[in-house]
Amino acid sequence: MIDILPATELVQQQIKSSVDQQIQVLMANEDWINQIEQTIIESIKTRIIAKFSNISTVPDLVDTVKSTVSTLFEQGSVPDLKNYINQDLITQAVDRGVEELVASSINALVVDQEWIEKIENQVNQTMSDRLSKLLKSIDINSLLVTHIDQGINRWQDRLKKDFRTNGIVDQAQDTELTVMDGVVVVERDFVAKNVQVTQDLSIKNLIVSGTINTDNCSWRELKDLVSQQVLTATTEQWHQDLVQQVLERAKLEGINFESVLIDNQRLIENNTLSAVVVDSHLQSTGTLKSLKVAGSAQFGQTMHVSGRRVGINTQEPEMALSVWDEEVSVIAGKLSKQQAFVGTARLQNLAIGVNRVPQIEIDTDGLTTIKQLRVGRHRISHSGTVPGYSGTRGDLVLNSDPKPGTPFAWVCLGAFQWQSLHSAR
Repeated sequence: MIDILPATELVQQQIKSSVDQQIQVLMANEDWINQIEQTIIESIKTRIIAKFSNISTVPDLVDTVKSTVSTLFEQGSVPDLKNYINQDLITQAVDRGVEELVASSINALVVDQEWIEKIENQVNQTMSDRLSKLLKSIDINSLLVTHIDQGINRWQDRLKKDFRTNGIVDQAQDTELTVMDGVVVVERDFVAKNVQVTQDLSIKNLIVSGTINTDNCSWRELKDLVSQQVLTATTEQWHQDLVQQVLERAKLEGINFESVLIDNQRLIENNTLSAVVVDSHLQSTGTLKSLKVAGSAQFGQTMHVSGRRVGINTQEPEMALSVWDEEVSVIAGKLSKQQAFVGTARLQNLAIGVNRVPQIEIDTDGLTTIKQLRVGRHRISHSGTVPGYSGTRGDLVLNSDPKPGTPFAWVCLGAFQWQSLHSAR
């Protein structure tokens, strides 16, 4: 939809131009001029006669004037009207009349919606046809590319020469800032009054020439982390260096422990270590006269003392004394009131002997085997024949192979004398 006012002005200009051209053509036409003159003469005659027609008192005069005027015009006695008519005035009068007529016609047309739509359609169609013809004759793509390239080149040259906005002044001769998807690269030094980072900040080399704000959580976290890392990294080496320095100085100057204070108490006084020393990491000591342990005590990987119990090769004693040797356990302690116990707490045989030879054996069922037995002064043993060794008077040897009619035992009468013992008959 086009605007009515510009369309109206366009129509007016076109009509006026066409009328001006037509008037110029008519003014050069002699026949048309004569026609205009004849029309004017007839009009003048009519008006003069009409003026005198109103004089009713002198009708004869009116008739005389009418006939006289008509005769003068008919005989050509009236001089050539070209001497009395200004052609420019007539042209101006015609122009004004035409313009008024055109203006009134246009005013009537501009309120005619149908005419306006017709004009719009004609203008649109005409403009469309002309633009189509013009565009067909023009290589739009190459023209656009050429003009765009020229415009870009001009702006690039201008930007390179003097790029300046309210916020940016470009004075660089080389590339200093590279903008890419997801990253902005500053090629050299970056200077700013304040830098605020909302997420992560990675710095290869940090140089601080001014002050650092230490009144914030981030600084305290950084300080604690750095302190811990430095402490961890230097503690071991510091300990080694300190010990080495102390040893070297002790070799040269010795150590006066009486002047060493801990909690305002002497570290060593009268050859006694201060009571404030409660922890140590001694690896060896001299001969101890006494040793008192208030809690648990661990002696190497062998003995463990805890809660009034002693464990050998175990940290969980089952009685007052618990000795483990691989899978075998021997315990000793209180079995019940006024009764002690020495044995095993598990399903294991128990052997008692000397020189690593068992002499008394108790199996898991409680059967006790004694290889040699002496009660008081007398031995009690077994033999399949009369003993042939010197015994002690009263020793008893049981027959291990008794048969009917044979003794069930022999008793020593002294030295090599043995008396047979038979069952009562």
